[in-house]
Amino acid sequence: AAEGEPSQPSVRPAVAPPRIQMKILQVVSCRGWSSDAYWATRMCSELDRTGHEATLVCRRGTEERVISRARAEGVKRIETLSLRSGLRPWADLDDIRSLRARLESADIVHVHRGKEHWLAALANRLRARPTPLVRTRHIVQPLQPHALNRWLYGHATDLMITVSEAIARQCRAAGLVSAHRVIALPGGADGERFQPASDSTALRRRLGIDEEAAVIGVLSGFRVMKGHGLVVEAATRLASGRRPFHLVFAGHHLSRGLGRVGNKPRAQIVAVIGGCGSTTSRIGTGITRSGIIGAAS
Repeated sequence: AAEGEPSQPSVRPAVAPPRIQMKILQVVSCRGWSSDAYWATRMCSELDRTGHEATLVCRRGTEERVISRARAEGVKRIETLSLRSGLRPWADLDDIRSLRARLESADIVHVHRGKEHWLAALANRLRARPTPLVRTRHIVQPLQPHALNRWLYGHATDLMITVSEAIARQCRAAGLVSAHRVIALPGGADGERFQPASDSTALRRRLGIDEEAAVIGVLSGFRVMKGHGLVVEAATRLASGRRPFHLVFAGHHLSRGLGRVGNKPRAQIVAVIGGCGSTTSRIGTGITRSGIIGAAS
């Protein structure tokens, strides 16, 4: 793929059709390409591959940043709603009416953010037979146990999926959901795209890392919730034990993240790669033994 363009999805083997074909709506209100959008997209393409009919519903106006990426990942059916951020009475009412109509032919609706969660829950309340509603909560912040959330998660939602067992435990302990209606599914890597056994010589050379040196890598956006500061503190302890290694951070939002990481105790050698997308970004980096060095494309 060209610089800045999404890579083409792997050609995956066909599977036997399911005994019961289901129609699933995946609704995601992301304005840009994020983990929420990626997982909603992957679920659509994988459900289609296994013989189900999945439709991705995106925010209107995200053709370049989300919809084109979803098509590149193999999603066949894409629709749009307003899904505007915050409380937008008229736009929200239009979305609720549209969702209510779409739910008539759906077996499951799966939502990924708070905006579409509320819209789908309210649309369901207008139906004689609500469609099973699944919410995946992709972040690791605790869920506030106030009255609105108790109704949304405890009464309007059939299954809650978290990416952390700690958040699942918190929801059970707070009485937000019944124990049997919340499960933790940690994120995973695509085994066909992620090939740790592949030759890393070129990348090591660009980062100035010897072939025999151990490398600890963190791949994520530079956001406080990702815990880069904690990684640096842990690396500092390893470095104090005179264990040679290189620590490499790679991800988006480099400029906002370096300030948070830079004031932490530092490891022996840290390389930072900014602007990493699905293709290799331009990397300009220097390596020293005294701090964090990096350049974003």
